[in-house]
Amino acid sequence: MLEEMLAQAREEETDLRDLRIENKVIENQDFSKLDLVKVVFSRCRFVECEFVGTGFYQVALEHCDFSNNNFENSYWKDCRITGSKGDGARLIRSHMKQTVWQDCSLCYSNFTMAVLEQVQISDTVMKMSAMPECRFKQLTLHRVSLEEVDFFKTSLKNLDVSDCDIHGISVSDSFRELSGMKIDALQAAELVHLLGVRIV
Repeated sequence: MLEEMLAQAREEETDLRDLRIENKVIENQDFSKLDLVKVVFSRCRFVECEFVGTGFYQVALEHCDFSNNNFENSYWKDCRITGSKGDGARLIRSHMKQTVWQDCSLCYSNFTMAVLEQVQISDTVMKMSAMPECRFKQLTLHRVSLEEVDFFKTSLKNLDVSDCDIHGISVSDSFRELSGMKIDALQAAELVHLLGVRIV
């Protein structure tokens, strides 16, 4: 059914709109350059699907698994992703606006050159994800594991990570990415080690 709707939307150059899709394994489907509007995916698993240039508008992903799928150049607005797994997802050059990620796993995901604007991420694991050359605007993080995340050439100014795990984060040799970042005292000690300073 979904495959037919995708084919029809592509043929007629229309959106996928006002749908609720539950308990499906969705394999080898191409959503590229389509717009999804007010679509809810609940307990779905995506396998080798393409979302290159896809637009997500008021879309919800509830307890879904979209690990290792390709979302390069995708656009997200007013979306909510909860209890979901996106390990290894490619979100290169994606643009997210007014979107919420809650209780998710995004380990090893790739956000290179992504824009996160008015995005909220909470209770989420992003261990060893790549976030170089990103642009953050009013990004809010709460209880997020950023362990060993690569922030090369990404300004963290005004980003409050005081209740997040920042162990082993990676930045450039100049450490300029860290300027203006908000941290707590324990994290300050962690960053001192990053700078090569030893506390005696």
